[in-house]
Amino acid sequence: MIDMNENKKPMNPEKRKDIIKNILIVFLIVLLILTFFSNTIMNHSLPEIASESSVSGSLTEKLNASGTVESNQSYEVKPKTNVTIDAIKVKTGQEVKKGDVLFTVNSEENTELKEAQTLLKSLELEYQKMLLKLPKSYASENQAIKNAQEDLNDLIAKRDEAVSNQAENDSKKSEYNQAKSELSGITSELSDIQLYITSLNTDDIYSIGSQYTGDIIGYYEEYTKAQSELQKAESDLQSFMMNPDVSEDIINSLQDKVNQCSEYLSQCEDSYKSQKSALRNTLNDRLSYLNGESGRLNGIINDYESNLSSDDMVTVDSLNEQITAKQRELETLVIALEDAKNQDKLDSQTNDIDVKAKHEEIEAQKLTVEKLKKNDSEKEIKTDYAGTVSQINVKIGDSVLPDEPVAVIDMSDEGYTMTVSVEAEKTKKIKAGISADVLNDWSNSIKADLVEIKNDNQNKKNRILKFKISGDVNSGDALSVSIPCSTGRYDTIIPKSALNEDSNGKFVLVVTSKSSPLGNRYFAQRVDVEVLASDEVSCAVQGSLNMGDYVITTSSKPIKDGDQVKMKD
Repeated sequence: MIDMNENKKPMNPEKRKDIIKNILIVFLIVLLILTFFSNTIMNHSLPEIASESSVSGSLTEKLNASGTVESNQSYEVKPKTNVTIDAIKVKTGQEVKKGDVLFTVNSEENTELKEAQTLLKSLELEYQKMLLKLPKSYASENQAIKNAQEDLNDLIAKRDEAVSNQAENDSKKSEYNQAKSELSGITSELSDIQLYITSLNTDDIYSIGSQYTGDIIGYYEEYTKAQSELQKAESDLQSFMMNPDVSEDIINSLQDKVNQCSEYLSQCEDSYKSQKSALRNTLNDRLSYLNGESGRLNGIINDYESNLSSDDMVTVDSLNEQITAKQRELETLVIALEDAKNQDKLDSQTNDIDVKAKHEEIEAQKLTVEKLKKNDSEKEIKTDYAGTVSQINVKIGDSVLPDEPVAVIDMSDEGYTMTVSVEAEKTKKIKAGISADVLNDWSNSIKADLVEIKNDNQNKKNRILKFKISGDVNSGDALSVSIPCSTGRYDTIIPKSALNEDSNGKFVLVVTSKSSPLGNRYFAQRVDVEVLASDEVSCAVQGSLNMGDYVITTSSKPIKDGDQVKMKD
């Protein structure tokens, strides 16, 4: 067997090194080619962005708002009678001069004229009634004054007579007052005596006054004590008799004690009853005496009171009081008569004024009737003011009532206004007197001046901005305005397109770069910011952002913090 390895020659070491070197070179070239192509492919898949650098400078903050132009004053065109529209001579937006014909009309049955004529007749009838009035008489008032004067004279005469009887009347009154005083005490004692008699009958001795009881309380207590001793002796006897072991001597002794207690009770009862009878007689005697005194005193009182209304019992003081009251009554009647005369005089003057006013009302109504008769023959409706036709409310053939608007004329000489409602917070930097830019004024002929800022009553969180509008506008035009708020200098200003916002607040994405063997790589980095001011295109911000930093304004794909991006060529 032949060994093939015997014919193999060993490889030259130099040649072997060249082969290894060539293999390494080829490997590195392939690696570089693959790295280049992979970087190119990755670049094609990255979001393409545009960026702008942040700058410092001045920024004028502006507020945008929209509203509708309104005329400061408008004029409603109304027919003066019932009409039917024959022709419409104008169109909306057309300018007209005072006296221009707006409509031609046909008159209908004029109900307003008939109503005016009916009202005129009614006014004339009321006027005739107002001229009729009865003369005023004061006979009843004068008679009342006369009667009061006579009553006063009678009272004065009685008072003079009573003065002479004053001493006798005073004596009778003193006796009367003393009798009333004594009767009050006697009545009280009578009530007590009757109560004492009732208490005595029920053996309620302790309720009787001490001035009457005397020794009866002792007799009553001895009597009740004897009752208690007898009851005890009887109870003891009964108890021992039930016991068979008790001797007869003890039973007899207890029986003797019962007999003694019974005899003593009988003696106490007789003594108590004797005292009770004597007290009853005393109380009855006192009762009889008090009843007699009560009758006597009541007689004095009744005699005085029954004669109190007679002339000889009337006191001077009471007559003086009656005289004073009657004098006041007389004065009241006189004053009332004077007031009545003054009021009647005033009423008469007022009536004269009302009559004159009614006459003037009749004359005015006559003019109205004549005017309606004249209007009834008119065939045209004209405008009384120059301006622009903003509304036409009828069409040919319509029937229109008086004072029903058929058209509205905006009086252009009075100017135009526009009001807009904006958030109150946004108006803090706005002041009345500034001019706003009209964004949709393609002819550059419209001017908007802010004249007033006031609260919005419909929305408490808003305020109303009122603009004076001049230029080529009409009522109903919609305008968009940009209102300058304030101008300030800021360190960092960025495009509005670079500003983003999420649940964590407002932020920008800043472009950062990293070096690599194949060149720079770019990344998006989030920086939170606070907006200080803004206009239509830019905003001033503060945060971890420096002047000259590049912020991303647009991107071909959605990007987030940390994403790699590529710059637009």
